[in-house]
Amino acid sequence: MENNRFYKIVWRLNAIVILIAGIIAIFILLFVGYNFYRDFFGSRFVPDAINVSENNNIQETRSLGYLQRIEGTNFICIPFETDQTYAHSYFSKSLNSYRNYLFIDLETNEQNWLLENNNHLITQTDFIFENDGSLGKNKVLAIMYSIVKSDNNSDKMLNEKDKITIALSNTSGKNYYEILTSVDRLIGFNMVNENEIIIIYMNDSRGYSIKVSLEDYKILSKVEIKWIVG
Repeated sequence: MENNRFYKIVWRLNAIVILIAGIIAIFILLFVGYNFYRDFFGSRFVPDAINVSENNNIQETRSLGYLQRIEGTNFICIPFETDQTYAHSYFSKSLNSYRNYLFIDLETNEQNWLLENNNHLITQTDFIFENDGSLGKNKVLAIMYSIVKSDNNSDKMLNEKDKITIALSNTSGKNYYEILTSVDRLIGFNMVNENEIIIIYMNDSRGYSIKVSLEDYKILSKVEIKWIVG
C-alpha cells in the first residue's frame, strides 16, 4: 500500500516536471520562431545606400538630421537625409542615406546647400582641423566629402561598392570643388601645414598619395605608392 502511494507521488512529480519542461520548450520555440520570422520576413535596414532603379513602389521620406557646429567658425551644418522603403522578395527593405548638407551662418542666418541637387550619396564627411597647439582650440579649415555619384557596377544601387568622388568645400559649404573622381577607396588624410594636406587613396589595386592646397583645392603633387615585392 505504501509502495503504491510512493509510486503515485513519484508519477505526479514526474508529470509536473514534464509539464513544466514542455511549457518551457513551447516558450523557447515561440521565441525562436518569432525571431526567425522577424529576421526572415521583417524589414531589412541598410545604411548608406540609394535605390536608383525605376521602381514606382519606393516610398521615400525626407528629413534633416542632427546639426553640428563647425568648430572655430560661425557656421553649423545639417545633413539632408532620406529613407527609402520598398518590398523586396519576401521582406521589406529600408535604405537610409545622406544626400546633401545645409549650412547656416549663425550671425546672418544665411543658408547655403552644399550640392545643387539631392541625387548623390554622401558616404563620409571629414572636418579638416587646424591645431594651434592650445588645448581645445581647434579650428576647422575645410571639409572633405566622399560622394557616390553614379552606379558604376550597374546593380541599381548607389552604395560602398561604387566608386567615389573626393571633394572639398570651405566651412560655409561654398567653393565646393571635386579634386578626385572614380576612386575605389579613401584611406585617409593628414595635415602638412595650415595650407596643405596629404590624401591617401586606392584605385585599381594601386595606392596613391596627393598633396592638396587648402587655398584653391588644387592638386600640388601626386605619387604612386610602391609595393614591396617578395
